[in-house]
Amino acid sequence: MHYRMEQITTRVPEEMVEAFEEHATERGVSKSDVIRDVLALGFEYDALRDEHGANIDELLSEYKSNIAELEREVDDLQTELDDIESSHEDDLKKLHSRYEDEIDKLETTVERLENEKRTILSQREENQELVKWAKEEQSLARRREERERRRVQAGLMTKVKWSLFGMPLGESSN
Repeated sequence: MHYRMEQITTRVPEEMVEAFEEHATERGVSKSDVIRDVLALGFEYDALRDEHGANIDELLSEYKSNIAELEREVDDLQTELDDIESSHEDDLKKLHSRYEDEIDKLETTVERLENEKRTILSQREENQELVKWAKEEQSLARRREERERRRVQAGLMTKVKWSLFGMPLGESSN
């Protein structure tokens, strides 16, 4: 399937150009293919972030709720254990062992939830960095496009001047 391609021009840091070229060479494709892929990934990421951003907030809210509930359960178990200690010395050792196991399970669950929270926060941070990078890429693409538009619209004398001294970064076309 052939799409109508429009050319855009933008400026990017040398390191990024080198990275594009290296990636293109490794994949055996053109630098333009690499840049198109990167831009497409940025758009896909934006869509995924928009679609799943609420899920992350929902998971964090659920995590906080679960932590509070688990802390209440631990407190309740400790209170119950204290009551039993004072009234049932004979059953104390059995119950104590059972409650210690329950507390261990709850602490394991809390630890698991904390690990999940760290993972979610790490993913969110990575996603935010990717969005920032994609926006920078989009901005660079717009600047390339504007520069090309100026080059195409410039008169012959302006083009000669630019070939000798370089194209200025500002809006003037003289």
